[in-house]
Amino acid sequence: MKRAIVMLFLFYSITVSQETNLDSFLGIKWGANSSTIKKIMQGKQGVTIDKKNSNMSMLIYDGGSFGGEDVYFWQFPIENDIGFYAVTVNYKTQEFNVIRLYRKIRESISLKYGDPGENYENFTTPYHDGDGYETQAIQMGKGSFICSWKLNTELDYPNKIMLSINENLLIQLTYYNGALFNTAIERAKKKNASEF
Repeated sequence: MKRAIVMLFLFYSITVSQETNLDSFLGIKWGANSSTIKKIMQGKQGVTIDKKNSNMSMLIYDGGSFGGEDVYFWQFPIENDIGFYAVTVNYKTQEFNVIRLYRKIRESISLKYGDPGENYENFTTPYHDGDGYETQAIQMGKGSFICSWKLNTELDYPNKIMLSINENLLIQLTYYNGALFNTAIERAKKKNASEF
């Protein structure tokens, strides 16, 4: 009986510690303007703004660390009147280490937010898991590593965290504010449609 109570307590402790909200990133509230982002990011050790590639709709920073891992660069898309609605943290590592690092980051996020709602590690012929050519498969578009977590699920457009490996073997960790992201997407669709 004691063992059952201890197991129930451990299960409760684990589930209670997992967060279900995503109201900000690094203390930057969703919808913040570029000056707020600049102020916070300037305070992060080893982070410098990429003045050449940053503009009114995208702030880019190089360096620093996030989640205990070195960051290659950060991307903060910004819309004038809705502010910042997403951030992508890009990690670059040696080819032999990319899948291990992806899985380590996934595990770390899962400790905070629970298991991902979607979790895919897929290969198409002639590639398969364990063949020694996994990174080549990713580079050729024949291997995909992607997982995601939905948070604030009571909202019409839940907030989301997505982790993936792209064809350049960059590990990309993206945090989205669902409502603001949807607004930005709808605006882009209208703008593109107006060009026709």
